[in-house]
Amino acid sequence: MDARSNSGSYVSGRQTMAPTEGQGDELDARGSSYTNHVSFTAQQNSLEAQAWRLLVANRITEHLPLINNAVDTTYADDDPATDTYPIGSTAKADWNNVGRNHRRMDDADQDSRMPWRDDNGVEYATFSYPVPCATCIGNETTTVMESTVTLQAALAYAKAGHADWAWEALDALFAVQGSNGFVPRYRYRPGNTTDNNNDTTVEGESTFFQGSFPLWTLFGTMPEKYLPPPTSLGWKAGLKASGRLSAPPLHATIALDIFYESNQTDYDVSRLLTNFNRIYRYHEFLHTRVMHGCTANSGGGEVPCFNVLHPWETLIEPNSPLWTDALAPISKLISQRNWSIGFVVPPQVKQEFDHPSEEVYTSMLFLLDCMSNVTSRCDKKNATHDEYGDDDDFCHDPSISLEEQILVHCPFAMLDVGYAAILSKANTDLLQMAQILRGLHQQSKALRTALTQVEVWQQQSQAILSSLWQDGSSNRTTSSFFSKSILFPPGPNRTFSLGNATTRSLALPIAYNFLAMWDDNDLPQLQMDAATNQLLQREGEFSFNCDGFPLWSVGGCNMYSSRANALEKRGDFSSSVYPFLNHMISSGLSRHGALGIGHFLVTTTLSMICSFRNIMEQAFDLESTCLTQNVTFARAYHHRTGLPVSLSECGITSTETAAAVYNMMIPDKPYDYSPEPPIRN
Repeated sequence: MDARSNSGSYVSGRQTMAPTEGQGDELDARGSSYTNHVSFTAQQNSLEAQAWRLLVANRITEHLPLINNAVDTTYADDDPATDTYPIGSTAKADWNNVGRNHRRMDDADQDSRMPWRDDNGVEYATFSYPVPCATCIGNETTTVMESTVTLQAALAYAKAGHADWAWEALDALFAVQGSNGFVPRYRYRPGNTTDNNNDTTVEGESTFFQGSFPLWTLFGTMPEKYLPPPTSLGWKAGLKASGRLSAPPLHATIALDIFYESNQTDYDVSRLLTNFNRIYRYHEFLHTRVMHGCTANSGGGEVPCFNVLHPWETLIEPNSPLWTDALAPISKLISQRNWSIGFVVPPQVKQEFDHPSEEVYTSMLFLLDCMSNVTSRCDKKNATHDEYGDDDDFCHDPSISLEEQILVHCPFAMLDVGYAAILSKANTDLLQMAQILRGLHQQSKALRTALTQVEVWQQQSQAILSSLWQDGSSNRTTSSFFSKSILFPPGPNRTFSLGNATTRSLALPIAYNFLAMWDDNDLPQLQMDAATNQLLQREGEFSFNCDGFPLWSVGGCNMYSSRANALEKRGDFSSSVYPFLNHMISSGLSRHGALGIGHFLVTTTLSMICSFRNIMEQAFDLESTCLTQNVTFARAYHHRTGLPVSLSECGITSTETAAAVYNMMIPDKPYDYSPEPPIRN
């Protein structure tokens, strides 16, 4: 992904090409890219071909009637009344000039954002995207779209020559982006509903879950700015989202890679421009509304530095021992308030392999309920006088963000290593997107302004990630990147104080700490040595070179940590191996020069997917020994046996794992960009 140079050649014009045999549906001219990475005719049963077939099978297309408000045929991106452009209050005309040659398509090239009308005059929006797994096809779970799974699958689509599919997946994902830039983690197709935002019932056995996946009803209503604008297709189609639960910010990294993998046609440039605008707004939201307490001029520490408000905003598995520590204050608060879950948690949820202890899961649901109460209170249409007091100005003071209101009442926040590294790399990639677009439009003041702002965010996000490094040389503890939990002292009337908050390092041996290497920026040699030493050690609490298959989600090999050991004996925890996590960590290792360890992690992961019981068995000859009947695409595998976990709704058809396998096996397409000198009058 990142071995490409920062300079590259832009290819103008459209190209129509014959599809590569075995890739599925016929390719069209909308940015589809030719790839010679894989010969599907030569290896119809190769591992990458099997991963690709699952990715195709798990992709759905939905046609949704537009049910809300009057409908027109303008792009949401072009609506001057609702769209917010990266340069804020600067004249929009300048930004329009950037995209005037790309934004409008003729009838033959209208993409999935454009509504269409059937024979009865009913207007529809069409969205195409991957569902989490094959078991979602044909049942109600097809309503669920998860951000990280979608992005990883989109990259695989682009690598296989379907850049058009990749852009369409991003369109479906951003259809629920809030007018303030917020991007939720989950996106849902509307169920048996008529109201766009306030329904609380759906068809099915549970009001709050479909299978093991959470429904939008679990997250409550949201203030208007967190919802898609009324002129957008997402609003008109009645799409739902996961409340205030935000998506890990991988979008810029994947959008840039999709462009690299495409033919860089006019269509691809137009999609790069559209997604730059969307992602810029999301990063602006994160830096100005969520992490403004991380900057030096944020007001003298009045707001703590954090990046997530709920455990489900991270990539850390729910049953990680980290949550036992991080949620301990919430468990104590629940006991004090005698709070309990107000509904029956379905068996499908409790039976999932990564379902945490009752104490931890209750804390997670308490936080969702608390956040829902605050966001509903802040939604003027649903404002009620409840336990938070009778103040009519509740949540409508412009000087206090919704995120701060949530913290005042729901005392959990964290500065997560993985989220910080993903955002830091995303800012680097967003900057590259701006440089490419500026190279095509030298006279754009809007892009110059946006580029300058992204450079500031890049520096800030790097500083945030660096702050999570803990040097253990002075106090004889392990040197590593660790997430930090925020501790809020009690305030008046069942509230909590933000100004006096403190932090606590979550110094636990979990594999997600290695996501710090996902960031593109060079790490000091001391930090790289510490990380690679842990990956090579076979003994000790922070050892990860364990028996079985790497990479255990919790280190310690045969000893674990004492806490993890106790949790596993209680049945509340078991280490697992996640191919998606292995892919991210191996990519980070390779980018930082640890090519040997990175390659070893890839080959052992692929061996596990092929059901080899010995991690080195035929590890370097997968094409001739990986038998079709033995291949599995489970979301997680047992850390000792390498077998798929038995209790998972997705079984062995995980889109996340299939995308990780495909992206590990298919090399990145070389890209070289050489900007032309600016034209001067």
